[in-house]
Amino acid sequence: LLWVIVVLLGVMGAGFMVSSFWNRYTTTPTRASVETNHYPTWRVPFPAVTLCNSNKIFRSKAENLVAKLQLPEDMTRENAMNRLALLGDLIDPSPAKSEPFSFEQVMEFQDLLTAHNYTVRKLMKELGQSCSEMLVRCSWEGIIEDCNYLFEERKSYDGFCCSFNYRGVIEVVIDGKKMLTAAKRKVNYTRYYSHRMGLSVLLNPNMNDYFVSTMFSTGVRMLVHGADDFPDDTATEKILPVGRELLLRVTPTSGYCTDSVQDVSPEVRECVFESERKLHYFPIYSEINCIAECRMDYTIQFCNCSHFYYHDTGKIRLCELADIPCLRKYYYAMRTFEFGKTNMKCECPPLCNIVNYDVQYSSGNFQAKQYQVTPFFNNITNVTGQTLFHFYYGSHVSIRTRRDIINSWNDLLSSLGGIFSLFLGCSLISGVEVLYYFTLRLFVRLKLGLLEKSAITHLQNVKPWTGPHTTRVGPATIK
Repeated sequence: LLWVIVVLLGVMGAGFMVSSFWNRYTTTPTRASVETNHYPTWRVPFPAVTLCNSNKIFRSKAENLVAKLQLPEDMTRENAMNRLALLGDLIDPSPAKSEPFSFEQVMEFQDLLTAHNYTVRKLMKELGQSCSEMLVRCSWEGIIEDCNYLFEERKSYDGFCCSFNYRGVIEVVIDGKKMLTAAKRKVNYTRYYSHRMGLSVLLNPNMNDYFVSTMFSTGVRMLVHGADDFPDDTATEKILPVGRELLLRVTPTSGYCTDSVQDVSPEVRECVFESERKLHYFPIYSEINCIAECRMDYTIQFCNCSHFYYHDTGKIRLCELADIPCLRKYYYAMRTFEFGKTNMKCECPPLCNIVNYDVQYSSGNFQAKQYQVTPFFNNITNVTGQTLFHFYYGSHVSIRTRRDIINSWNDLLSSLGGIFSLFLGCSLISGVEVLYYFTLRLFVRLKLGLLEKSAITHLQNVKPWTGPHTTRVGPATIK
């Protein structure tokens, strides 16, 4: 009874310890650690920068457009301007905004725009600020460059913007069909650091011509993201106010996973490799691209249209003014991915090999360009109402992390062996002994048992001697 109790307690203790260890082994098999604090930044891709003027429609351009329209007799120019301002709701359809016009009035103005061959994309391009208008002067690695060479007009969640070092996806027309293809732009790296050797840009937001803005202040919205990441609202955002000089110090942190991590299932390691996930509208998987694609798919499903700033494949119509009520209805659902009782989910795990950019900035009044004579301001006499920013690496080294498995199969074996040895006295020799006793030993014992039984049976069948017995005792024989 004592040994039964002792063995049962040992089994229970070993079972508890094995269960705890196995749960940790299966749920958190990987661990991230800092590999080095001196990883060179020239081996890390420079982040992409997307600049968006907070003003989406300029008043002077809107007035020129309305002047070209053949308005109905019951529609004044002021009324047409107010209806044209509804285009801003296609970028930010917040439910908090009021409905200034009825659905019939909105449809009337939409039909008027369609009759003049104006699409939403054409309007947002024509009424917004182009890159050549916003970018006054640019410098990269201390060399003054043409801004049109460094930046190009690209779409973001804030409409048409100007992007630097962004590849992403571009729309092309092949044999009359719209196609999506990866941009073949080269990603920039830099060996330099400090604000004089990064990206310096002089901006002119033209704040005196604001009409429809997506912010409550004047200035430019900066989105910092990866070279292949769509500039969505999940990217790092900074506001560049008017009349300021800003120093934006970038600190990259890169991380990678070892080959052994790839053998672990994505559900357990909670990250994926680029080759494991494919997207429909983006050539390269990333968490930001996945979220953007989810929002695009859900907008198509619920409102039967797609935002004009997403990719146009020619198969889905772009959202118009008449779709604003639907966009407002699902405004919060598109940002939380909570659609009531529906089973729709947006699963976008992060990448295992990833680069994060932390941006810290300070600023001062941008008024004293005359105190520093530099070629950057040649032929620029007035900087009133403009913004200057310097975007740069703050150091020549960065943090590099590595994700590896915590316990391999040999760690698992040694841990389980230690547990069973502690509670039950088990070891490799014990296993050999059990195998020995239940195989070879058992076979030998059974074999010997059969021989002994055969010998006993033979002896029992022998007849006893009935004649005289002879017993030898010493040298004499007694009969």
